[in-house]
Amino acid sequence: MNGRVIRNSSIYLDPANTQKTPAWTRLDIGARYYFSKLLTLRANLNNALGRNYWDTDSFGQLILSDPRTFFVSATFDF
Repeated sequence: MNGRVIRNSSIYLDPANTQKTPAWTRLDIGARYYFSKLLTLRANLNNALGRNYWDTDSFGQLILSDPRTFFVSATFDF
């Protein structure tokens, strides 16, 4: 089992500090199961609560959060 909580404070959008995004919190959860040394299964749920929030990317552009997303993967050793 694994989990992650991400908390971001509000972010100012302009140089005059007159507009800002609200603070947000995101919850990610997941699990991993070893069947044997040969097979591992993983499942992760990002944004488990399905909340929308505004964030900025590395260029300072305003972007909407990703929706609730479910990932499944398997690793085989041979």
